[in-house]
Amino acid sequence: MPALKAIQTRYDGYFFRSRLEARWYVFFDTLDIDCRYESEGYQLGLGLFYLPDFWLPELRTHISIKPVWPFDESEAMKAGALAAQSQQLVLVLAGEVGPLCPACAFWRNDEGKPVYDGPVYLAECPVCSHLSVANERYLQCLFCEKQQELPPAIKGPFSTLRCTPRMHAAYAAARSARFEHGEIG
Repeated sequence: MPALKAIQTRYDGYFFRSRLEARWYVFFDTLDIDCRYESEGYQLGLGLFYLPDFWLPELRTHISIKPVWPFDESEAMKAGALAAQSQQLVLVLAGEVGPLCPACAFWRNDEGKPVYDGPVYLAECPVCSHLSVANERYLQCLFCEKQQELPPAIKGPFSTLRCTPRMHAAYAAARSARFEHGEIG
């Protein structure tokens, strides 16, 4: 059976490789996050190259979008290598835009080695209202860089930080974006 080919999509001056990437761009744009599509490719050594889908400069975060979870192990290796070399957070988001989207995070630890944390989910920082990553134990803000333990009342996979009204509106805008006839979303 031949592999399915993603539909390339034009939106906001970018030519996305898939509608899934375009919808994630709408999500970030709705949250007023400066988001640059495929802004830089990286040579990681040992013949490995990596082109993250998005760079969020204000949050110092690279993001790759994958259509399904779990994703290829080589993707995790490249994300970890980029995190270690760039000293920036690398998030891999898998699947449809929404509060239950599986994600994992990679960053560089104090010894210079890549660290994997997964699964995580996107959340809103209760301190500064910016995009954060969280798991069942903690929340790490990507803007104010505060890491905080989650109180028992909001711990767990269905945390209220995952779907605040602002996050919900961004997810809704992304999921409702239509690109079939050159519309702008």
